[in-house]
Amino acid sequence: MVMKIRKATLKDLKRIDEIYVEGSIDEGKYQFPNVSAKEMKKDLRKKEKERLKGWRRDMKSKKHYWIVAEEKNQIKGFGQAWLKRKDKGIVESVYVNKKYRRKRIGKKIISELINWLKKNKMKYIESGIYLKNKPSIKLHKKSGFKPISLTMRLK
Repeated sequence: MVMKIRKATLKDLKRIDEIYVEGSIDEGKYQFPNVSAKEMKKDLRKKEKERLKGWRRDMKSKKHYWIVAEEKNQIKGFGQAWLKRKDKGIVESVYVNKKYRRKRIGKKIISELINWLKKNKMKYIESGIYLKNKPSIKLHKKSGFKPISLTMRLK
């Protein structure tokens, strides 16, 4: 099968959100082991309308780039990057459906996002990752990212 990377459309949002929710719960399990998947899903459901509204807005913006990885017209993953400043771009999201992970789809998505940011003359490309999300850290390191800071929070 040939994996195709293409620009995402508004019609893809439902599938993108399904993959996002699944990935966010998996991500949350690493970072917040004391929070149940059920609780995370409930929280994600509460924020769905607002999230989709923001994504629709972002997809229409020239400062944002949304892509999907698909095979046989089935979306297997997605990614999103944006131009934050004149010289700094952000790889915001890279999510792959659980069934298709570890098949280099995430690597293809992140490479396409990096290429887009470079075409837009970004001198710096950054990505925020939860500290305990080892699979994502590994993917980003393989793509050339290096840790530069640690964000800390007091609640």
